Amino acid sequence: MIDLKKIKSAEVWRDKREELKRQFLHYLGEEILILSDPLYDELEEDRSSIFVPHTKIIDEVAEDELKRYKIEYSVQEEERITAWVFAPERSKKESIPAILCCHDNVPQGKDEFAGVDGDPQYAIARDLAYSGYITMVPDCLYFGERTEPKKAKGAGKVQEAKSSKVVYQGKLIMDYLAGLRVFGTWFTTDITSIGVLGKGFGALQAILLTAIEPSIQACVAIGPLSSWKDTKNKNNWLFESKHDLIPIIRNEIEMGKETFDIEHILALCATSAVLIINPSGDVDSTSRGKTNIPFVKSAGKIYDLLGMPEALRVVQRKSKNFGSTFLPVIEDWFAEWL
Repeated sequence: MIDLKKIKSAEVWRDKREELKRQFLHYLGEEILILSDPLYDELEEDRSSIFVPHTKIIDEVAEDELKRYKIEYSVQEEERITAWVFAPERSKKESIPAILCCHDNVPQGKDEFAGVDGDPQYAIARDLAYSGYITMVPDCLYFGERTEPKKAKGAGKVQEAKSSKVVYQGKLIMDYLAGLRVFGTWFTTDITSIGVLGKGFGALQAILLTAIEPSIQACVAIGPLSSWKDTKNKNNWLFESKHDLIPIIRNEIEMGKETFDIEHILALCATSAVLIINPSGDVDSTSRGKTNIPFVKSAGKIYDLLGMPEALRVVQRKSKNFGSTFLPVIEDWFAEWL
């Protein structure tokens, strides 16, 4: 596997980056659907090869200066996902940045992360909408209301074989990427900037999305992360998840092979701006900028080579009140980069 410390120039990195990205997509599965063309470009009728999710509004509510929508969108054919969208009241001609919010793996209730009910820490999507962003919280594969496509008679084995070519993490990525497409095809075709935010398990999803989708300009990942080689760490989602997220990488690590790790994923995020909050868990002191966490430090060398060290930042801060402590930091980051 590529040693990031040995890369000495931006030119070398560009070649290695394409090699790393191809390899990672191979790990996710042969049939993974990646949406790589600009999300904010208006789709033309003759671009039939581009997957456009069919979106349906289930519910629409006006609250203060916001509109809250419950929608369904498709991933492949009839496979459907429910999502919450918060949007500030505005002119349809006005361009506006959008943020996709990736939920944690153990929510207290179906709608809490979207800020509809429950613990205030999940209200971040609504808070960001009040700050002027379109925000979306898909109820994805991990715990949500994803609807599998209906199987035609005699097609069961064929569909099962095709879906088996995409690993569990690959299916999650497809769910979220289709959500990003909704921003540019259903709500408006004039999305100026795209950001992602994730907490806990969602922090990993936000980083993976940023590594894969070039239209994402800014990412905020909240919560402890771990090197995938640290197999006993409770924050290692590759080994601690109830699902086998990426079997090939897990097998290679168990066999002692040099393989992909979080440092390579973070390096693939360059040149998008990435803010990581509390990657080591809650601590008493506050630190910003550079860090001694090995996988962040290795990825930071790539940001340095590209001349944008300020685009990768770590904030380590203990907090008993999620919203009041972290929301200003998150808002400042998106305001700077979107």
